[in-house]
Amino acid sequence: MKTQIFRNIWLSFLSVFIVSTVVYGALGWWEGVENAADGESLTHTVWNSLVDGVVKKTGSVAETITGIKTFSSSPIVPVPTIATQASNKQYVDSILSNSQLGPTITVLNNGADSDHDIDFTEWTFVFDDWSWQASAIAISKRIDAAWAAGNGQWWLDTGSVSSNSTYYMYAIYNPTSSTADFLFSTSLSPTMPSGYTKKKKVASLLTDSSANIKNGTWTFNPDGSYHFIYNTLITDLSDSTPATIRTAVTLSVPPNTRAKLNLTLIDNDTSSASIVITEEAQADVAPVQTNSTLVANVNWYSKVTAEYNTNSSSQIYYRASDGGVSAFTIVTRGWFDNNL
Repeated sequence: MKTQIFRNIWLSFLSVFIVSTVVYGALGWWEGVENAADGESLTHTVWNSLVDGVVKKTGSVAETITGIKTFSSSPIVPVPTIATQASNKQYVDSILSNSQLGPTITVLNNGADSDHDIDFTEWTFVFDDWSWQASAIAISKRIDAAWAAGNGQWWLDTGSVSSNSTYYMYAIYNPTSSTADFLFSTSLSPTMPSGYTKKKKVASLLTDSSANIKNGTWTFNPDGSYHFIYNTLITDLSDSTPATIRTAVTLSVPPNTRAKLNLTLIDNDTSSASIVITEEAQADVAPVQTNSTLVANVNWYSKVTAEYNTNSSSQIYYRASDGGVSAFTIVTRGWFDNNL
């Protein structure tokens, strides 16, 4: 009898213990959920296992993560939509491999009106903010009026075409209408047409004293850089008495490009003459035979083909050893532009 009473008491105690444990555990789990909603850290083992690997928030402010964090497996990163967002390897690889989708673009002076019109081939280009890419169809654009969309239309961003100026050619894109076109501007920050928010600089060209395009050939590399060669070479300097001090000369190339030049020095004196060419970042030096770009002996000439980096005003510098007796010419063949 006593044994039966003792067993009943034990079973009752055990039942209460089991129920209490389950209730306590459930309340603890729910408290963890409420704390998580308030941004507090969770301590319950079961709940932690459900959020293992998740970066939690402290309070109502996102936690600041400092230093290098090592993940046991790669985190999932969505496709970025703005320049400051992270991206995964697949996205970066696609951008790099498609930065210039072959074939590269072809830019030509229009056969019917080469003084004012430019023809572009079909081209897929990556926006200069690296947010994505778009495809432009083959199109012709006219330089002599304000921009209008479409083939055979004008392409100035503002105003009218200027003489003796550098113009930059851009591929542009309207994300709303999914339309690509081309734009022409004297600025590296062009005024974009309404709705067009993405762009990519294609190349540059120069106009002459009559505001006509100086004709030539653009040759593009897969990385977007290009070479330009004039159809008619341009004599930018013909100096019968070249200065014996460092003197700037402005070349028929866009600013900050690498000019392709033919240099000629003629000496009609009884002593040899020399010329030294320097770029803006280089020090001014007096020309001697060991540092000169050109050296001409008595009644003779010296000629060389060379390339020099120009400054933001399209200039390089020259200095002669004997300015009273030599003739010096600089003929510009074209330029190279890395298009950065």
